[in-house]
Amino acid sequence: MANREESEVSKGATAPGVADTGILVATEDLPPEPKQRRVVRDRELLRRSMLQRMNRRSRFKGEVLYPCLPALRDEIINRLSAIFTALGKPFNAKETDKMRGLLGQQLEKGYANSGLNGIKVVWWSDAAKDMVLHYKIQIVQRNKAGHYEMWVKNRKPPLFGAHPDARVMDVAATLPAGARIVDLGAGTGRNAIPLAAAGFTVDTVDGTASFVEIIRKAAEEKGVAARINATLSDILPAADPLPAGGHHMVLLSEVVPDMRKLADLRRVFERAERLLAPGGVLLFNAFVTEPEFTPDPLTVELSQYHWCWMLTAANLAEAARGLALELESDLEAFPYERARQPSWPPTGWYDNWSHGNDLFGLPLGDKGPVALRWLTYRRRA
Repeated sequence: MANREESEVSKGATAPGVADTGILVATEDLPPEPKQRRVVRDRELLRRSMLQRMNRRSRFKGEVLYPCLPALRDEIINRLSAIFTALGKPFNAKETDKMRGLLGQQLEKGYANSGLNGIKVVWWSDAAKDMVLHYKIQIVQRNKAGHYEMWVKNRKPPLFGAHPDARVMDVAATLPAGARIVDLGAGTGRNAIPLAAAGFTVDTVDGTASFVEIIRKAAEEKGVAARINATLSDILPAADPLPAGGHHMVLLSEVVPDMRKLADLRRVFERAERLLAPGGVLLFNAFVTEPEFTPDPLTVELSQYHWCWMLTAANLAEAARGLALELESDLEAFPYERARQPSWPPTGWYDNWSHGNDLFGLPLGDKGPVALRWLTYRRRA
């Protein structure tokens, strides 16, 4: 996370008077000396005044890191305002508006680059100017391929489970013998290797170099290298190197939840239509909301950040509009897989993730108005 975009400003509080700032002014500008100073004995007033005075002798430094999501702007501002107020450095309305504008610009910029980026706000007080608070707003770069490379280095395999998806193998069993399958976002080959072992020819595509090498090595070890064509590539390339109409299944397992643009989902459908032979199937899983629940922008952006991009039935219908692909089946993934997997759970994170609780964080036994679903589309002739 070395590449950072940043914006820095200094915040100066309005000085209430000589006693608070230590600044000397001309005698004629001073208010007239009262005939007799009032004695204050109110303990609460004295306490507040002492703590306010203490701020001149205090120094502050801190930082926060949040997801770089435009819909979080006002929430971040509210949290920072509470922190600065607690430190005795409250922002006035003008200073808050300035920070809101700077933060909004950085959030938009970082989010446009990657839905996984972070936004960091660093603040500190100036020892030489004890009424001034400085802050920086930084974009912390993070991308999907780099994140997965870190998984390879730091996590114990298998990263996505030891067995193939039950739904994938069940749909593949309906295909012609020796059919050709393309596995987009194939990961470490959890589905591709068993499919090749079952006699299918599998083209795998993934944008993480370590994953491609793991697939190639596993294919050699399992004796199926002749039926695996592993390619390092984006799953939505500008020019498609795979032959049109040459596949009986296009597969995306745990890939659509990592996406964040409806335009890219549309490109998935368009690529599937191009690659599939008549009667072939597009099979993928995605998080789909209940019909009566429409997610707001904050929910959608946070779902992208937590690798569980939330879609509505209308989103899916729009992605397939006008194409020769018809929805054939729609099944909730969790009960389907749990009833058919040889061991459970596939990974330590699958249960919460598939119920949407990586996003909502609800108590055990509860779930949000969304679920991971297996969707099968058939290509018309």
